[in-house]
Amino acid sequence: MHMWKNAGMQSVASTSLPEMLEPILDTVLDAVIVLSKDGRVVAWNGVAEETFGWSSEEACGQLLADLIVPKIHREAHKAGMDRLGQGGAPRVLNRRIELPALCKDGNKIPVELSITTSRGTGREFFIGFLRDISQRRDAEELLRRQLREYEVMLEVTRIAGQADSFEDAMRTVLKTICEMTGWQAGHAFLVDRKDPDLLHASMIWHEEVEGCATQMMAASDGLTFRRGEGLSGEVLETGAPVWLSDINLEGNFIRQGFEFRGAFGFPLRSQGRITAVLEFFSNSPTATDESQLLLAQALGSQLGRVIERSETSEQREVLLHELNHRNKNLLAVVQSMARITFSGLADPDNRLDTFNSRLQAMARAQDLLVRGEWTDSTLREVIEAALRGFDSHRDRFTLAGPDIPTTAAEVQTSVLTLHELCTNALKYGALACDGGTVSVTWGFEGEGPGREFVFEWQEHGCQLDGPPTQTGFGTNLLKRGLSQAHGSQVKVEYKPGGVHYRMVTPSPKASTRTA
Repeated sequence: MHMWKNAGMQSVASTSLPEMLEPILDTVLDAVIVLSKDGRVVAWNGVAEETFGWSSEEACGQLLADLIVPKIHREAHKAGMDRLGQGGAPRVLNRRIELPALCKDGNKIPVELSITTSRGTGREFFIGFLRDISQRRDAEELLRRQLREYEVMLEVTRIAGQADSFEDAMRTVLKTICEMTGWQAGHAFLVDRKDPDLLHASMIWHEEVEGCATQMMAASDGLTFRRGEGLSGEVLETGAPVWLSDINLEGNFIRQGFEFRGAFGFPLRSQGRITAVLEFFSNSPTATDESQLLLAQALGSQLGRVIERSETSEQREVLLHELNHRNKNLLAVVQSMARITFSGLADPDNRLDTFNSRLQAMARAQDLLVRGEWTDSTLREVIEAALRGFDSHRDRFTLAGPDIPTTAAEVQTSVLTLHELCTNALKYGALACDGGTVSVTWGFEGEGPGREFVFEWQEHGCQLDGPPTQTGFGTNLLKRGLSQAHGSQVKVEYKPGGVHYRMVTPSPKASTRTA
């Protein structure tokens, strides 16, 4: 700058300041614009051409206000130039300021501007140095956005991690995001555990003002979306945040005409898969906010892990409680079985063998329950489990009947009862005789309200001397076990050909499956 002033001071009448500066202008790294006192461009260097899109020929002679000053600022710019022309005090000279500038294509860019004055041939000129700071602004915005993401994630993670349950953690996430984004309501759709293409509307909502989402909550109750359907289905389909500026104009959004107009949603991820979709609503149409979408995308994977930990902890507590309950029941059965077994038999070795075989039957029942994840097993599966301890005689059994559901509560008693029937047959009945066989049948008899479920164990090909002279755990189990487990009537007959065991349930089973 000093070099230009000196050049101006040594100029002759035939040489203007812009002409004197011309060799220097193209070596400067910033855009340089020289203005006359009335605000017209008298010099425009190559960097200015690249920055603003106007060539030197197009720019020179034009009012600067018409070239790069946004319309909203032109009146202020004109007023400032008039004030300087009338000898007023300068307000922006010899300072660095940041302001928006207009390019030839209509785009606005942020620039850093500094203005100084110089004289040449008796005239005063304004020399402006302008630097495009778009990259710096972008970097600053990136840092601000990252800082905001970290703050949101830390806050949401902290609060959600302190939640007592999965639902509490989800509500905390919805509440925190609504507070930080200014949206009025948030809701969670959960991905079906068995069908990853299906979403269920949950009862997990957050309202910034109580009652502000009453209509939308009612419209969402019980909704399910397939992949690609509605806002949440589109998020599930794309795996990315989705923004709807006005839901009333969206053909793929069916919940229209209620309290809200704007909406956006994003996925929660856990172990590489989407586990939930969070949707948020605003009262008025809302233009897409890229920074919020980027924030949502960053939150999705982080929050998914937090929610997963909360859900896993809750499930662990439920499972531990259930395991404790089942173990207590199991120990009570073992204690009862041990007491009756060891008090009912004279031979110590025989008592131990009998007790061990009964424990093994219980173990098979546990295996059946675990394989089915403690859900219902069929009666055929229960019978097969009971017969596994007698594999060497398996070819002497015939089974016939439909696959009828048996609840987890019935499995242990049923397996133990069938185990006792097998044991007695092996010691005293059909399995103790050459050529003896056992037929096991089950099904329904009768029609309508009087229909009954019938289970029968029939031994063939052996000679019995009559009913046992001693009764113990096994006999009691045969007479009362299935009767109590199924609410049935049980009849045990000791016929010449073998034991005939018949159980009749007056009320039919709830459902059957084809064998």
